[in-house]
Amino acid sequence: MEIAIFILSTVFFQLPFAFFQHSIRKYKRLESYNPMESLNYTVNNGQLDNMVLKIVIFISGLMIAFFPLWKAINIHWIFVVFINLIMLYLLTPFLAFAIYPKNRILNVKQLSFLTITCLVFAIMLFLIASNLS
Repeated sequence: MEIAIFILSTVFFQLPFAFFQHSIRKYKRLESYNPMESLNYTVNNGQLDNMVLKIVIFISGLMIAFFPLWKAINIHWIFVVFINLIMLYLLTPFLAFAIYPKNRILNVKQLSFLTITCLVFAIMLFLIASNLS
């Protein structure tokens, strides 16, 4: 039971990274197909290149997500790093794609809210699983 909760915690730590990548991808597509609409998006919502948000998402997805995964599968840490990278770039984006709102690009405020919410859930799940084991 705690293994599943640790893995779910890892996924919640990685989701902000996938949401951010998906938002950037959608914005780049909008920029290439409709430059005027992308300019309107930037004027109304601001730039997606928020450095603080990028740092938090990077640390959350690559570094902090390592610990619940390591506690879940209890193998050598180098293998856990590779599994974390595979999850981050191959598995979690599919989940984020399914959750991401259709025909919309999230702005910085929405991405910040999603990041904080996912991190809170991830920390709660990590603490719950740590208490179960």
